[in-house]
Amino acid sequence: MDNLFSNELFEIPCPKCKKEIQKPLSWFNKDIVSCPFCKAAISTRKFRAKLQATEKESARVRKQL
Repeated sequence: MDNLFSNELFEIPCPKCKKEIQKPLSWFNKDIVSCPFCKAAISTRKFRAKLQATEKESARVRKQL
């Protein structure tokens, strides 16, 4: 994961208990994370794919600066 964004906080609702989970983007590196409130397993695969594409584009833009 690109270090530029890894410490940025990101909020997502838990799919089970609906509470807002606020964690740094680096927390989503694992395939599955657990809700800190209800312990429900949350798959991060789709989210990580989008995040990686965004980071790749960010790196490309930074190289052009």
